[in-house]
Amino acid sequence: MKSLLLRFDSALERFSPGLLASLPGPVSDIDLQALEAGLGFPLPDEIRTLLDHHDGSGQHCVFAAGFPYRMLSAREMLDTYYKEVRLFEARYQERLRERCLPNPEWVSSHPFVDWKFHPSRLSIGRTIMGDSFVWDGLPGGIGAVGQLLEVSKYGELGLAAGSLTEYLTALLDQVDRGLVIWSGTDQEPLGWRSGVDLEITNVWDLLPQYRKYGNVLG
Repeated sequence: MKSLLLRFDSALERFSPGLLASLPGPVSDIDLQALEAGLGFPLPDEIRTLLDHHDGSGQHCVFAAGFPYRMLSAREMLDTYYKEVRLFEARYQERLRERCLPNPEWVSSHPFVDWKFHPSRLSIGRTIMGDSFVWDGLPGGIGAVGQLLEVSKYGELGLAAGSLTEYLTALLDQVDRGLVIWSGTDQEPLGWRSGVDLEITNVWDLLPQYRKYGNVLG
């Protein structure tokens, strides 16, 4: 994985001289630990390697095969993860009561019932059109572990690759065959794939309170 990222950097520098110097450095240990604490599980090796290489791509989009996208930072990954929790947790709990629990009043008083919604996907990149690249099959999910999906802002799913390594390998193979990649600037704020404007909540800043008091996001 590391060698693929170095090859990708070389391709970027070839097509967009000076770009690498403007990209963020590796993720800090503090940020990485905070992300894993917020998610509640260790990051997959591919995602950890990606963040250890560059903590996102700042405001720079990479244009490849007609799809401009940028990689998210650790903070953005956590924010988008919790936006998904906020978006789906209420309906998850409602369905849990209706379909799984014959006596919700009794069950809600028992701590072994997990009322929290656990997303099975982690957004790692986005296009300037609002689509997301997501890592599928996180702990607790039902997807194939490690798949890389493209999710449109309307919620449509498409398989990008069987893994991030597979995706980068295929992209670099195309670069070797003459595919041109270049960079631009993403001036849009970080969007959400549902296409719905949600209330902006910086989960990263709320993480210490979340650890201490539970869900403070409302």
